[in-house]
Amino acid sequence: MAGILKWGILISACILLVVIVAGILFMAGSPTALRQVSPDVTMKVPFPPVPFNSDNVTNLGYELEISPVAEPGLRIIRAEVLDPSTGAILLTLEGDTLRQFYHPASIPPPTPDERQAGTQNLMAPRLSLWVRVAPDKVPETLVHRLTFDGNATSGTPLIITGGKTHILSDQKPAVIAPPLMGDGWIAMETTTGLSHHFLTQYTQNNATTVPLRFAVDLLLIDPSTRSLVSGDWRNNSNWYGYGKEIIAVGNGTVTEVKDTIPDNPEVGVIASGLDNYVILDLGNSTYADYRHMMPGSIRVKVGDRVKTGAVLGRVGNSGGSLAPHLHFQISNGPNLWSEGIPVVYRSFEVMGECPAGACVQQLNLNGFSALQYFPDVLTQYYTNGTCTGRICTYFPQPVHHENEDVEDSAIVRFGGQ
Repeated sequence: MAGILKWGILISACILLVVIVAGILFMAGSPTALRQVSPDVTMKVPFPPVPFNSDNVTNLGYELEISPVAEPGLRIIRAEVLDPSTGAILLTLEGDTLRQFYHPASIPPPTPDERQAGTQNLMAPRLSLWVRVAPDKVPETLVHRLTFDGNATSGTPLIITGGKTHILSDQKPAVIAPPLMGDGWIAMETTTGLSHHFLTQYTQNNATTVPLRFAVDLLLIDPSTRSLVSGDWRNNSNWYGYGKEIIAVGNGTVTEVKDTIPDNPEVGVIASGLDNYVILDLGNSTYADYRHMMPGSIRVKVGDRVKTGAVLGRVGNSGGSLAPHLHFQISNGPNLWSEGIPVVYRSFEVMGECPAGACVQQLNLNGFSALQYFPDVLTQYYTNGTCTGRICTYFPQPVHHENEDVEDSAIVRFGGQ
């Protein structure tokens, strides 16, 4: 998914406006000879991956920062993630896929004031990388191999290997209770790299972070109609998830609350980039962030101590949101620009799944026109329907999971704590 909304709208994590990954339009090639001479290029992983499981797969989500290429005319045409102990290639990005996950350095670069105050402009190129491996084949380290096409002088491609990073297997994801209760919650943008959550980069205090790295958007679906809404879809109250209780995922202290932003006047219209939210300090540098809450519904105030399962407020449609839903994330700090960290739920049941594919549409929403990646399950509400037709399906029996994240587009039942 890709988008270029202002940060105020992006950080409130609208479920549908996805990050437009503005990449240099690389031309994929078929190199026959590869130079091993390295120009002045370095690679590093600023925030090493912490592994977490989902449906018996281990996920590794992180970013590779690349210094600008000094040799004129060189363009990346392939990026690979390798296990150096075996030489196995764990991920390959090229062509359109490479363009989606590549974030170029800004031209001109962000000013010192922008880097300090906050900007989506980047100081150095970055690649967003999502690797999935079998739980018994998680390597200790990763290295990265970049292939560049030839420049106008030599015409000969070259390969650079570097960016070695350790996988932080000794660290664990946050283990939490669910933020909502009941049947039929669709978990969107979880275990896929192609999402506006994972792809949003933000620079503040001279550092680039990914606050939404492992965020989830949760919408409620009716099992009989396989729909998210009953009646006029533009009416907030007609959405099944609207007004449902939001609960604490762990024992914690309320650090921030906002409860004064009206819901957007109708679904599909963004009236403000500001939203209603609650942030909980769960301890051990772990903060739970709830977004788009219904105005006037929040039951807690700053300084309150809450226990797991306590009601915090209700699902709304405030801020940068196109439909009633809960945006939820865990971060390693109390401010909006802290790094997003992975989560697993103590238990849940998967009832079914929705189409995980996305369709590309040219949209004009609230005066913002852009090419968007839309989850297929939602296209019927915002597009001309050219890529709809697939519906959510339910399994004969729910499948129980423990200490895992929810797979992207799964329909889940959240029960006990």
